[in-house]
Amino acid sequence: MDAFLLPPCLFPPVSWYISGLQQNHFRIATNLIYSKRTLLSRYEIAGANGMQILSVPVKHTDQKQALKEVQIAFVEPWLKNHKTALESAYKKSPFYEYYDYKILPVLQQETALLQLALMGLKTVHQLLYLEDIPLQFHNSEIIRYHEDFIHPVPEYPQVFSDRNGFKNNMSVLDLLFNLGPDAGDYLRGAISK
Repeated sequence: MDAFLLPPCLFPPVSWYISGLQQNHFRIATNLIYSKRTLLSRYEIAGANGMQILSVPVKHTDQKQALKEVQIAFVEPWLKNHKTALESAYKKSPFYEYYDYKILPVLQQETALLQLALMGLKTVHQLLYLEDIPLQFHNSEIIRYHEDFIHPVPEYPQVFSDRNGFKNNMSVLDLLFNLGPDAGDYLRGAISK
């Protein structure tokens, strides 16, 4: 398969990581035009009532913006909403208390959207023990970026799967809070299936 670039995502879906591992690299495009309602500014978690989308609000302009220029709107209580949603969804998971204090400070950074996403990726990458395949950020003029990374993933235990069934391809946070230090091994095992 030809090499491709992945889009930057704050806390990407599990299949984003599987796609990178299948390619044996995590090449991430940073020279993109911002699009609303994409994984550039949102992530999905599996809560008590099913899937929940958490979005980072941005300051809107009337013109297209390069992703590196998009600023986060701090006027909304989005940070409190994200913290509450994550705690509600994962406080009963086996590993929430081992990772929440590493994840939540990422969200507290008052920075641009791209920098927030890159901080989230770097933090999660370390927690997954995937440093042997480093994150590589590409700011080239010509970008071919891979949009076909969203696909079904092998099931793993989730907090509310007994009542809601398995929720496919949630944010990697779901995997981390449910599998803990085994999350990286899960991802590596998923590429062989």
